[in-house]
Amino acid sequence: MRGNRLFVQLGALWLFGGVLVPTAVAALTTLLWGAGDYVFVGLAVGLVLFAGYLLTVVTLTAPVTRLGATVPARLLWVVIVLVGGTVLWSQGWAFADAAELGISHNPWWVALFGGLAYALVAGFLLRGWRLNLTAVGVLLALTVGGLVALRAAEPEEPAGVSHGAVYVVEIPGYTPSDDTYGDRIGTGPFMPTDRSTIPALQYVNVFGYGPDNQRHPGGPGCGETLFDSPLSSAECTPEPGGNLVYRRGVIEHGYQVAAGSGSIVVVAGSLAVDRDLLRSAARSVRAGTATDVPNMTGTFYVADVPGYLPQPFGMPPGVQYLRADNKSGDRSVRITVFAVRADQGDQCFNSTCSPDGPDLKYLRRGDVHGYVQHRGDIIVSAEGGLLVDRELLRRVVLDARPATDAELLRVPPTTPPGDRYDRLRGWLRTNT
Repeated sequence: MRGNRLFVQLGALWLFGGVLVPTAVAALTTLLWGAGDYVFVGLAVGLVLFAGYLLTVVTLTAPVTRLGATVPARLLWVVIVLVGGTVLWSQGWAFADAAELGISHNPWWVALFGGLAYALVAGFLLRGWRLNLTAVGVLLALTVGGLVALRAAEPEEPAGVSHGAVYVVEIPGYTPSDDTYGDRIGTGPFMPTDRSTIPALQYVNVFGYGPDNQRHPGGPGCGETLFDSPLSSAECTPEPGGNLVYRRGVIEHGYQVAAGSGSIVVVAGSLAVDRDLLRSAARSVRAGTATDVPNMTGTFYVADVPGYLPQPFGMPPGVQYLRADNKSGDRSVRITVFAVRADQGDQCFNSTCSPDGPDLKYLRRGDVHGYVQHRGDIIVSAEGGLLVDRELLRRVVLDARPATDAELLRVPPTTPPGDRYDRLRGWLRTNT
């Protein structure tokens, strides 16, 4: 009878650690990504079910444990096995990964060693010193075997840049953002060398503020202004007619207008935006609807800003208008050069591409245009803002070349993050 209970207990724990725990972890991970708000509920339910399962096991097999069959003893057994087995299970998994044993990638190995973790903890609590010594011996054997495997496992080497995967180019009038390959030659983003040629970003923001927002005097003849408005500390000038007050700050300028019920709407734009445009927009302020800005809810305000397109923006919820032609700001003059393997994706996905020579296509996408060229297994791209000349982008993609070995050696290697057993691995190699 005792032998039967012993096998029932160890078998039930093997099932628990090898099947039930991995299944619960997978379900909890899915819940975390799909419905994160309920992850704690799922965790609590899982712990209750786990504890109930273990309590049933120890109730049926209590005579084979040292702790006895009383209710406090059984509850203590549940806590020791659940906590000890989980610690041994999780740490053993991490140790096996560091030793490159591949256990976590094989469901059969996960079932075998996951169940063993909980069975070993229960083995320390069994009646009979031979059984206890057996559990100790198995744990020591696994530990020694793991240390040997850890010592032999090779940590990841620093990763450099492979030849043929990086294309570099020199662009007249442009400087690469990264000077790894030189002052003029580079890859990735390029910006005009003469920074004064970069156009200022033109935008108009429309924000509504309720009657509860703090206000303070805005200057002689200017009335009140909002404490947390972008125009809060701007210089103010009353305009003829007394209906509008022009406010000019260091970064933005614009107007604020009453919207009824004590609310105030601020219409502010970058200093590159014409004052007349802002004045006209301020006079057209009205409550917004989903037709004006799809997907926006609640109370918000819009204005008529010809030549600009609206989008949700900031806090409190407001609307930002950007130039519809995408010809302002540094994005409009930036050039980006990059190369990818042909099997890593299609540069024409979500873009409009048209042939322009052998293996060469002209690309257009939103606020970007450029060229892509197939060179065997590599696709080279040169994309730029809409103020970049098309012919320049064509010349860039044709002039781009693979980085030389000498240039690649200038790229510092990337060292992967070490695992928690790096020091132990080093000590084993030094002292054994």
